[in-house]
Amino acid sequence: MPRRTHGAPLLVYAILAVALASAMGCEHVPANRYGVQRLRLHGVEDMDTASLAACLATRERPAFGINLGTSSVPSCGVPPFDSGRLHLRLWRWPWTSWPTYDRAVFERDLERIERWYRARGYYEAHVVSATFDPPVASNNDRTTGADGQPVCERDGDQEGCRVTLDVTMTEGDPVMVSHLEVVGDETLSPDVRAHLRDAIELHEGERFDEALHDASKRGILTSLHEDGFACASVNARVTVTPRAHRTRIIYRVESGPLSHIGTITVEGNGDLPTRPIRGAGYLRPNDRFQQSALGDAQRAIFDLGGLSSVEVVSQARRREGAEDSEDPSSCTGIVDVTIRVAPGRRTRIGLGVGVQSGILQGTASQDETTNVAQWDLHLLAFYEHRNLFGGLRRMRIEDRPKLIFPTQFPGVRSPDDGRGPRPGNTLSFDFRQPAFIEPRTTLRFTASWDLGPDPSFGFFRHDFDGRLGITRKFLRDRLEFYAGIHGNVFRVPGGSDPTLGQIRGNRSDYYLTFLEEFAALDLRDNPGRPRQGIYLSLSVHEAGFFLPSNWDYFRLLPEARGYIPLPLGLVIATRFSLGMLFIRHADSGLDVKSYALGPVRYRLRGGGPTSHRGFIAGFLGDSGAPAGPGESFESQDGGLRRWLASLELRAPVTQDIGVVLFADMGDVAQGSHFRFRHLNTAVGLGLRYQTPVGPLRFDVGWLVPGAGAVGGEQPAASKEINFGFVRFPGAVHITIGEAF
Repeated sequence: MPRRTHGAPLLVYAILAVALASAMGCEHVPANRYGVQRLRLHGVEDMDTASLAACLATRERPAFGINLGTSSVPSCGVPPFDSGRLHLRLWRWPWTSWPTYDRAVFERDLERIERWYRARGYYEAHVVSATFDPPVASNNDRTTGADGQPVCERDGDQEGCRVTLDVTMTEGDPVMVSHLEVVGDETLSPDVRAHLRDAIELHEGERFDEALHDASKRGILTSLHEDGFACASVNARVTVTPRAHRTRIIYRVESGPLSHIGTITVEGNGDLPTRPIRGAGYLRPNDRFQQSALGDAQRAIFDLGGLSSVEVVSQARRREGAEDSEDPSSCTGIVDVTIRVAPGRRTRIGLGVGVQSGILQGTASQDETTNVAQWDLHLLAFYEHRNLFGGLRRMRIEDRPKLIFPTQFPGVRSPDDGRGPRPGNTLSFDFRQPAFIEPRTTLRFTASWDLGPDPSFGFFRHDFDGRLGITRKFLRDRLEFYAGIHGNVFRVPGGSDPTLGQIRGNRSDYYLTFLEEFAALDLRDNPGRPRQGIYLSLSVHEAGFFLPSNWDYFRLLPEARGYIPLPLGLVIATRFSLGMLFIRHADSGLDVKSYALGPVRYRLRGGGPTSHRGFIAGFLGDSGAPAGPGESFESQDGGLRRWLASLELRAPVTQDIGVVLFADMGDVAQGSHFRFRHLNTAVGLGLRYQTPVGPLRFDVGWLVPGAGAVGGEQPAASKEINFGFVRFPGAVHITIGEAF
């Protein structure tokens, strides 16, 4: 049945915003000082004004605005420096502080402008003029004269004045790279020479830039270190002819001998075992030296757990008598590695109380989630040991007794049946054994008991779940693999409650055992905030057959994601996923829906903040054909086939704020075939605010009328959004983390 939500009137939010602004107060210009209202740079055409302003000590009063570009908030001296930023200034918040004008600092800023341009290759650039409003600020950065009287129009008796600074300059023509050469690499292999040339960020015919020149030197050195030359050095000779607008660059490379790892030492571990730390590093004596292998070792060692910090450093051996030399020829070709660690807290005990709104429930190997309208008040107690019995084994036991309210926070009673809160509990156990079988394989056993509402239907049940498996990462954490065995026991209490008894007749108890495998290949540039690359994953379940289970089935969940960078910092993000549940056998004692659709926990569902955002969690898809006398399948019952497709245009507004335009399509079918004609199209707008744990996300999805299916009857929306002044079919989602 469709659900309705009622939003607060817009006027209420406006009143609250005004009240908050009034409570925070307004900032004033400090007494006897000028507050910089605006700093305007004129004549900046080829370069980015914001990149130049980031290097100046004189700053204008910050304003809120929409800032689209390759970098939302530029940093001084960090490329790119070209123009191409679209900025829309909107307003200044009354509580933002006033930066003060300092005459001596501003004069040095004028020199910085010319020096910044020379670093960008513009040797003819110079400041033409600097004007002040009011003009009197050009002679004195104080707002009172020698007689103590104000020389400008003040905002108030105890306040200073506002000043606007205008700087006009001319850029001229930049010097171009007319010749670029690498020498000293003649004895290296063709592959090594190709690698170091690929690391050069300057090219002939392009504008010379000191930042890119320095980055090229670092890139050449990093490339040589990666190819095994630990003692390599790079020097450069740059000849600039400003009048001819030409630059000649020669990079001189001295590689030194090809290096191999010598000794490997672990320091700072105290009584923690050395063997798993050394083993996780995957560094062996006589292996060829690679700089990236040290970073890979550092990540793998830290993933063992039980360590507060890890540092992997190298030291090249020099010939006797040349220990302090930097000459590559003094290198012996042997590199000693030191692994410095600091133990973390061994045990942690916690007690607390908290409030949680909604249920998040995910499978072992797929990051899909569901939620229902509920909240709980709970206690929390946990015990954690990070070096159990030695060997950096980790164990955590956690218990959450809670009082569960079957409605939206902060309601107390369900709007459907008037039921009040009920007690529940979640008990979990987690054990990890690092260096299982081999140094980078982890054995993990988890078990949980959950007494509370089912995340899809809301009825109370006992859910016992256990998992035993191994995880391993390859290709420097790009490829992840998990394999294990999983068990699940589902019990619906009957008791004397007539409502529960009725539900029990429609929800069978069951037990389930299956093998599961999960693999993911992550080729994104930044998994937290990807701009380009791909992500591929596959989850597989094999239930029953020779294992104790009420079903024999196969479950496959393939997924692909892609990210394409665009100008102005825009990103196109795409996702396509399939879900297939092949039931080969089901026990005859199961209820009709479980017999046809499989176990409640592992049916295929859609909708929600990480799925189809036009529907609330679990409501994607329409009703199926009647299953028997008086029986029918509803969308929230799940299905056997699922497909999802999403397209997003992500745009940064500030460093921490972004907007997203998205379109989601998909379907969940109870039959044995995909229904690709059932599009269930939703479009929407999202806001993002970056936090240390991921983006805080607010999405509004609108189900497009007439776009539910290609031909045939259009499915009904599962929910109606009501903002008071407008209502439409769709859903609203507030959560942490990107949709994909």
